[in-house]
Amino acid sequence: MPPRMFADLHSHPTLYGFNRMRNTAAEGDAARFHPWSQHNEDLEHLKKGKRASAYSQADVAKLTASRCRLTFASITPIEKGFLLVTPQMKNSFTSEALKLATGATLVRSGAKLFFDGSANAIYELSGILRNQGPVRQALQKGMMRYPLARIKHMQTPSFDYWEEFHKEYNFWKSKDGVRQEVDSPTAGRISGCYHMIDTEEKLHAVIEDDAAGELAMVMTIEGAHTFSMGPDDEPLPDEVILSRIQELKELPAPIFFLTLAHHFDNGICGHAHSIPDAGYVVLDQTRRMHEGLEKRDDFGARVVRELLALDENLEDNGSRRILIDCKHMSARSRKEYYEKIIRPANEKLAEGEPALPVILSHAGYSGVGTLDEMIANTKQEDDYWHIGAYYAWNLNFCDDDIRMVHETDGVFGVCLDQRVAGVLPKQKVHPEQWIHVLMQQILGVVDVIMLDDRYSPEEKVKIWDCVGLGTDYDGMIDPMSRYPTTLELDLLAMDLHDALEAISHTRMIEKVGVENIVEKICWKNAWNLVRRHFKYACR
Repeated sequence: MPPRMFADLHSHPTLYGFNRMRNTAAEGDAARFHPWSQHNEDLEHLKKGKRASAYSQADVAKLTASRCRLTFASITPIEKGFLLVTPQMKNSFTSEALKLATGATLVRSGAKLFFDGSANAIYELSGILRNQGPVRQALQKGMMRYPLARIKHMQTPSFDYWEEFHKEYNFWKSKDGVRQEVDSPTAGRISGCYHMIDTEEKLHAVIEDDAAGELAMVMTIEGAHTFSMGPDDEPLPDEVILSRIQELKELPAPIFFLTLAHHFDNGICGHAHSIPDAGYVVLDQTRRMHEGLEKRDDFGARVVRELLALDENLEDNGSRRILIDCKHMSARSRKEYYEKIIRPANEKLAEGEPALPVILSHAGYSGVGTLDEMIANTKQEDDYWHIGAYYAWNLNFCDDDIRMVHETDGVFGVCLDQRVAGVLPKQKVHPEQWIHVLMQQILGVVDVIMLDDRYSPEEKVKIWDCVGLGTDYDGMIDPMSRYPTTLELDLLAMDLHDALEAISHTRMIEKVGVENIVEKICWKNAWNLVRRHFKYACR
């Protein structure tokens, strides 16, 4: 039997709809501009489980139909690095068009192919894309499937992350607590009601309510750029960043955790390499990539302390707490975060207080042993940099990270993106093999603890309390094609049950129970995380 509900540690339920209506006539129509609105979807794309830019994976109608009752709803303003050209890459559309028309680009590309290799030849050939011209706009429209008006706005100086965050937050508020009925092209006729969780009482009331279609939305943010970077994509003054953190803490429905880094520089911490090889032709994420916490005046650590409600002595200052999600942080940033903040702060906890948890909300296991190895290996990160079945980039997590999750009662949300889960470029996976890809991730994490003799059996078995689902649905991922949307979570749970039964004689699975483990992974571990810590987010 599938579990009675699901929890998703990381998805973007409004990203698909919000960006298709923002900067269009629909934005001025209150009857349309809200999270329940339904939009055109490429159903053939969906059936084949292709990249989810042409269909929604986790809008509120699908979440309702799938019994995903607890969703950690991530707001993430699209980074300018995906849309604008960095100073290192900027060139003139007119000059590039002339070079193409006269054949100069082909000659230069041929020379690069002969002397420097295919990668540099392709880079030369694609110069027309590295500017804000119409070709780049058409490329972005085709990839993101956003209206051209939205693309053009995001490429202007008036596109501001802080403003976009508040617009999307208010987009959520527009139907908070209001029951709706919609006709979904994939889920059918749906009646439901979502609640932006603002108190412990509401959290428990929604989860414990057996009424159909009641959804608990715990609000999160992906990327500190939301409050740290200005419209010019440069870090804001320190005092502005710190004042915005205080504003975040005053929101009626609090931010439970913040995915500190994302794909580009945020002026606070280094980010992990995340863009595949082909992306470097039009994207540049090198500024502060692989670096640690911002060292100037210890500012990176200061921001983290402010978010976690810690004073300079790493003691609780009594303000609202926004937990840190380590996904997208560079290996160096994570190492410094654990050493400077997590370990010493947890040593100072008052008796009975839960540990500050290490959260990996939509994660992949890397097969790497230590953070030091990850730091040393960054120059090897190309599309084929794998260790065994695992994607070994420092975007993913190593044994050191897993031990920190385990020791702090944190959580590892297994991401359903193919690349993150270790699938090689152009690798064909039979539909019935996707559960084995998922199990490789789960068992990779579990075995870090099970095979470590420094832990007692009683400690080892607790790793089953640290694994959940962090799908990254509607984050424009290439999903495991057997589970392209939240509507397939029942199928995933049944596949997971059968796969665990087949190996139940190992890893203390019989001791815990297969059905118990399925329930833990599918919702209970995420529920326990928020149940332990939400009171600090709304105090």
